Amino acid sequence: SACLVGSEMCIRDRIYAAAHTRGLLVFEDQGGDALVLVDELADAQSDAWQPLLAGDVLYVADGASGLRVYDTTGPSLSQLASLALPGSSKVLVLDGDTLYLAASSSILAVDVSDPSNPRVDAEVETPGSATAAAMLGDKAVIADFTELTQARGGDDPGVVNVEPLIGEDALDRTRALAVDEENGRVYVAQWDSLQVFDLSLIHISEPTRQAEI
Repeated sequence: SACLVGSEMCIRDRIYAAAHTRGLLVFEDQGGDALVLVDELADAQSDAWQPLLAGDVLYVADGASGLRVYDTTGPSLSQLASLALPGSSKVLVLDGDTLYLAASSSILAVDVSDPSNPRVDAEVETPGSATAAAMLGDKAVIADFTELTQARGGDDPGVVNVEPLIGEDALDRTRALAVDEENGRVYVAQWDSLQVFDLSLIHISEPTRQAEI
């Protein structure tokens, strides 16, 4: 089984935790009453924010260090690659061979068809500082404090199209989001509330707010 909660990625009996300046921590559930720390990867530049596991490859949004890529097949993690990026990389989502990273005030599309040699295909500025991300079909939905933006690969490999999803009047201090395509909902967790939007109305300037908790 697998799960992703905040800055932790769980797969089977292993948990990958992004611990900011402590780097990437690897725990195992060995059946006792506490998790066992089995690996720790950090250096002077570490600022790990979010891990994402795809097959045997682990991608980590690593703040000012950009992107780090690890091989998980051995008893200990080994770094396959690192990629310096502008801003502070905090959020990432994967769509096929394209990794979308939210880095401060920009969205970056990174080609990871060869995980040992990631390269930036495109970069687009966004209005604010990104705080969350999710996939919506072939689009990466990126949230900053006050609005959602969607990015998708264009016809040209070096182009990412960006358009507003929910305007500034609708959101306040977004912290996390999730997309439920089957039931047609977008869930947006804010500082002091949870809002649910109708996915069928998400592209108009004033989407219908279904609920607020």
